Amino acid sequence: MLKLFHLIALGALLPLSVSASAEISQNLDTGYEIRSSVTLDADGPEGKDAYKIIRKVLGSKAIEAPDLYGNKNHQEEPHITEDIDDEVGAHFVFKIHRDQDWDRDKYPKTNDRQRNEIKSYKESSHKVIGRKGETMSFQWKFKMAEGMEVSKKFTHLFQLKPVDGLDSQPLSTITARETGGKDVIEIRYAAVDKSEVVARYDNLQSVQGVWLTAYCRATFGDNGSLYYSVTKPDGTEILHVDLQNVQMWRSGNTIMRPKWGIYRSLLDKSNLRAEEEVVRFANFMINKLKPLQ
Repeated sequence: MLKLFHLIALGALLPLSVSASAEISQNLDTGYEIRSSVTLDADGPEGKDAYKIIRKVLGSKAIEAPDLYGNKNHQEEPHITEDIDDEVGAHFVFKIHRDQDWDRDKYPKTNDRQRNEIKSYKESSHKVIGRKGETMSFQWKFKMAEGMEVSKKFTHLFQLKPVDGLDSQPLSTITARETGGKDVIEIRYAAVDKSEVVARYDNLQSVQGVWLTAYCRATFGDNGSLYYSVTKPDGTEILHVDLQNVQMWRSGNTIMRPKWGIYRSLLDKSNLRAEEEVVRFANFMINKLKPLQ
């Protein structure tokens, strides 16, 4: 049973001041010793190949982009490229096409979902995968395209995903979807196989076209913890979660790993735009932490 959670809806949260946001962003790992730190940054459209940059940090099998698979996937162009802007500088651009992309090489057996994601995995560096008893933090920025459509099912933008054992359901996600006639962005948590909403922001459109800063800290174990903070550039925190003494490891799990990108259901396909959808990501950081005594 959840010991503590915050459910945040539009109008139910007083904005943080800019100075408070800056203080939080500098101190999110306060109380912990950083044992290792890994960063993943784009170098712009004129720099190195995006896939090479990602693989160097997360491993050779880190990319699950449609153009890397057959079975009627859209292979004509890379689905992760690079761009640059005045707000965050160089960043990665993740693309998905409603009617051309599928879930890796699983089509036609699996035709109800599609994905374009990056991940760590068993053979990745120990610095970017979690094991039982460890605490990790994940920081990044992301921006959904203005007008991006979501369905009544799921559009996962981030996952904490176990490997082996009870691993079919993500442990936690940042998900965009339509519910109650509104497009929302929410954080979900699943102790075993049924996820529940632990934080929600009820106006997805208001944060589309906006660079959001995300932070997640997790302690993996039978009595673990899960903390999130997602903020706008002006310092307003739109999502906050602080769960203590919760199940953060399932039977048979061997590692826990992060996944970023676009992973969405096609079961409510008519609610999705046929045009190319884009989510941008920047400034990934993965830290291994140890509580200070």
